[in-house]
Formats: sequence, structure tokens, C-alpha cells
Amino acid sequence: MIWALIILAITIATLLSGSVEVAKTLAVTGAIPFALVLLLQIVAFLRTLRDEERPLAAAAKTPNAANAATTSTAAVAERR
Repeated sequence: MIWALIILAITIATLLSGSVEVAKTLAVTGAIPFALVLLLQIVAFLRTLRDEERPLAAAAKTPNAANAATTSTAAVAERR
């Protein structure tokens, strides 16, 4: 709620100033930190994709590993 009131106050102050330059400056000033946060999110997303690709690649190289896991589970179930 406080955040909304702060944004409202900034908007009203910008409108009352009547200057387009002030609005441009505020837009750029607000956009720069937002752009940096987006870049950090992109980096984190790409790292996550890179880390998730490795287990899939390992499973593709050893196709019998998936079958061995299900076979051993089935064998344990049969023993009971």
C-alpha cells in the first residue's frame, strides 16, 4: 500500500511540474534499475537451463540406466 502511495505521489508531482523533461528523466531513472534486474533474471534462467540439461544428457548417453532402475524396482517388488 505504501509503495502505491509513493508511486502516486511521484506521478502527481511529475504532472504538476508540467515539464516533459522531468517525465523523461524519471522514466529513464526508473527503467535503469528495472533493466538490471531483468538482466540478472535472464542470467539466472540461462544458468538453470544449463544445469538441467546435464542430467538429461547423461540419461541419453546411458539408455539402459532408466531400464535398470525400473527393473531393479520391479525385482524388489517381486521378492516381497
